[in-house]
Amino acid sequence: VVTKRLSELAEQQGDSTVLIGQRFTKLPLAGNTASSENINQTVGNFVVGTAYSGQIVVSNPTEKKQRIDLFWQIPAGSVPLSNTQRSSSQTMMLEPYAVQFVSYAFYFPQSGNYKQYPATASSDGVLIAKAESKDFSVLSEEPIDNGLDWDALAVSGNEEQLKTFFQTANLQTLDWMKIAHRMRDKSIYQLVTDQLRTAKIPIEKLW
Repeated sequence: VVTKRLSELAEQQGDSTVLIGQRFTKLPLAGNTASSENINQTVGNFVVGTAYSGQIVVSNPTEKKQRIDLFWQIPAGSVPLSNTQRSSSQTMMLEPYAVQFVSYAFYFPQSGNYKQYPATASSDGVLIAKAESKDFSVLSEEPIDNGLDWDALAVSGNEEQLKTFFQTANLQTLDWMKIAHRMRDKSIYQLVTDQLRTAKIPIEKLW
């Protein structure tokens, strides 16, 4: 017999010894090979009735093995899929410099703005790491493409057009050097480097 309960965690003193990240992708429709091509693309817009996968990435950047308790919840306002529970936990052993993944599935039945409690890692009742909080703006349908592509926006797109584009673009596949000539513009520089930092894309020439 296994029992579990929620309990308050003590705050850790000093730097965290575990790192946690989260990413979200669309789940492909059954039998649809075209949609499965986008399974690894980070989600820009969340849309009602679309199935999504959330992935928690836990890494141990130290040279010591660590035993942690990982706790997570699906976003508020969403419905679990594929045997996912609304909240769950898992005890795992992290080898030195190792990375482990935990996935869950969900969809939103209604449009609106929702929050997600961040995934947390604890050890012996002490909070040692937690992911960033996530806000979800769920649309009733996919937004209409305004026809602007990266080639055009990199050359002459204004700040608002670029912000809108970045919300839905796959940042990992963009040719970022196409906007290098505009990095003297302080607002464009700040916008671009913010995107690179969020997506963890190290392009030294742009920095």
